[in-house]
Amino acid sequence: MNSAGGGVVALTVEQRWLLMTMGGRQIVDALIGPGGVNHLMQSRWSSSRVRAVQGAPEWMVSFETRGGKIVSPAFDEPRVTVTAAQINKYAKTIPAEVRSQLEQLALDRSQHTWQINDWCLCGREAECLKAHEGDPLYGGRHHPSKREYNQHLADGLRIRAYEKVLLAKALRLDGREAESGQLELFEAVS
Repeated sequence: MNSAGGGVVALTVEQRWLLMTMGGRQIVDALIGPGGVNHLMQSRWSSSRVRAVQGAPEWMVSFETRGGKIVSPAFDEPRVTVTAAQINKYAKTIPAEVRSQLEQLALDRSQHTWQINDWCLCGREAECLKAHEGDPLYGGRHHPSKREYNQHLADGLRIRAYEKVLLAKALRLDGREAESGQLELFEAVS
């Protein structure tokens, strides 16, 4: 919300819980920079859950991106809205150390995803390699051992768990949110 003079920008606790409810890579990317916000707003992403995320308002069980904003609930009269401009302004207030951790998390996530780009999970390595010998698309694909595959899954779970902790920190929902229910952020006035 902007004040009449445009000097104060605020994300309420409910707005921050909406971003936390959405969670995931798109919110991490949005908090890193405007490119992530643009992608998020163009995604038409929506979801619903049986229960609200622990700590969020009980009614916050669905969300939707539409028209350059995020609303919740998605299928009823919105009770909370967050705009692209609000996310961009909020992201600028994230401490450099936390922003750096978000950037590293995004890099780790990308590397984790690309690690299996050339994996084949057919379970028939010798037969597969012979059948696709010389094939530029399928030939020479890596057939991971069960240990490698399980490690990849464990790494994915570790990244996702850290993502939740880091998002709570970036959104100031880790027990340090303002008592008033609103976090006020000040722009530099020139």
